[in-house]
Amino acid sequence: MATSPEQKGTTSSRVCCTGSITCLLISISTVFAIVGLVAPWGAASLHASVLSGQGTFTLWQVTIASSVVGFKLPQSTISIEDGLCGGSGAISWTAEGHEVCDTFGKMRVLTILSVLTCLLGLGCSIAKCLKECRGDDRHMKPLGLAAATALLAALTVVFAAAALAEAASLSQESPQIDGLAQKPGAGSICMGLLVLSALAVLVLESRAACRLRQASRDVEPKANTVASGEVAV
Repeated sequence: MATSPEQKGTTSSRVCCTGSITCLLISISTVFAIVGLVAPWGAASLHASVLSGQGTFTLWQVTIASSVVGFKLPQSTISIEDGLCGGSGAISWTAEGHEVCDTFGKMRVLTILSVLTCLLGLGCSIAKCLKECRGDDRHMKPLGLAAATALLAALTVVFAAAALAEAASLSQESPQIDGLAQKPGAGSICMGLLVLSALAVLVLESRAACRLRQASRDVEPKANTVASGEVAV
């Protein structure tokens, strides 16, 4: 049965709309990942004899507002890589400090990988959306792009969830780090939202890949029938 132009237009509009939603979700996911890379993840505290303080930590530095016997000192920022975990770092020489430094390193790597997979997924999604909105009937390329986007979304979920799991272990490794459930920062909150948004992208693109695969199967018999008719003539 032939498909009318109106039906084709309706289908194309629906596909284009779905692709636009996916592009929007991946764009939001990329913002979440970037915020997770630079924003504070949680709270940190300092208690040493007469010196005490409260602050926050990112993946790169710890900011503490300390006080001595009730007198407030200027806020100080300490680099995790150089000030705490470098060759002469303040905590790198202890077993506990070594575990904390190792955890921060894993969190940085996993978050950076999340940003990269989001950016790659965004590129694939935009290319697929443009191709579908133009009404391109060649299904293999959109199918490959949909599958690639779904795979990248799945990797993003894994990387972001692993980064959160590593961050949750910090409070167990060091008493100076408060639990994320008690005092979460913008970075850890955005990484949690990244897991949810990437899961949504994974579901949408998996369904799109299945739909495109079925469409490509429907096209092949029609093409073979037309080719057989031409040969018979």
